Amino acid sequence: MPTRKVNVNEEALRLLEPFAMVDLAYVGDLAVSLYACQGSLAWHRHLDYDELFLVHNGMIVLESEWGGVALRPDELTVVPKGVAHRSASMLWSIVLLLHVHVLPDRRNGHRRLHALRGERKLTKLNVLEQAQKITDPFSLQPLARIDDFELGLFIAQGAVPWRKASQPLLMLVQQGRLDLFTRDGLVVLESGELVVLARGAPYRVMSGERAVVLTLSRIS
Repeated sequence: MPTRKVNVNEEALRLLEPFAMVDLAYVGDLAVSLYACQGSLAWHRHLDYDELFLVHNGMIVLESEWGGVALRPDELTVVPKGVAHRSASMLWSIVLLLHVHVLPDRRNGHRRLHALRGERKLTKLNVLEQAQKITDPFSLQPLARIDDFELGLFIAQGAVPWRKASQPLLMLVQQGRLDLFTRDGLVVLESGELVVLARGAPYRVMSGERAVVLTLSRIS
């Protein structure tokens, strides 16, 4: 099956009303979705899965029983399972949401189902600021964990030898341009574009400029 490129800006045009959502890609049982935030949602909680919010454009306020954070473009936070929350914005804002899309295994009680009020607080990360701290190209740095998956970050500059995806792997270009070579040929990824590589797929990445790339894969 040919490698399919997804353009976040193009997919955002499908969102015609506040809190409409579209799924962009799947990595195992994790979905990468896009939703429009304007106004506010009702308070709610997810007992069995985490959610990661990454603002694409606009600004949202993510309120929770652990406190709130304001997220601007390239900023993300994770709401752990069991934490009551809601998102709100006065602007038309586009947000990437990483979440489980099938009912997860409750693991016989080993998951904590309810967060304790005031136990912690939400923290946010700026992807581009984190990228400035990376000095070695293609050195993958962990950013956040969502259930059994990890969001990682690397800087692409130059080229690396051919590799093979040990499991399904998502790559999203946050800034710059990435040339991705697969068995299907060259896929050019610009800022705001993503692909998912199947398990066992050979690939090679290179960039003539400094590109900031997010990855998503299951923790091995």
